[in-house]
Amino acid sequence: MTLLQQQNKMISSLDSQSTFAKYVLASQECCENILLQEQGGKCGICESIFYKHQDFVIDHDHATTLVRGLLCRSCNTLEGCTTNPSQKMLSYLSNPPAKGRWFYTGYGNTINIKEKE
Repeated sequence: MTLLQQQNKMISSLDSQSTFAKYVLASQECCENILLQEQGGKCGICESIFYKHQDFVIDHDHATTLVRGLLCRSCNTLEGCTTNPSQKMLSYLSNPPAKGRWFYTGYGNTINIKEKE
């Protein structure tokens, strides 16, 4: 079962009195859950499927701290050091799934939701 399938099963098992906000305990989890849904449980560049949380990292722009999306570890490493990005990588970087909704506050910390302008 993919991570997205696991998440959908957990969300669908909530009773009608529950809300997604109650299900999400931290803003980092919220960011991850929303991006998992929007990205179809796949890497934002190579589209490999995530089966567990260790399969992805939260990609962010180190200059602006804005979250871009979820990437597999290989694409995240390649994105940080390549001088000749692929067309898929350029597309991801020019139109990231997160669309500037969150900013990254630091390694190991939570992600804070950024207000839409």
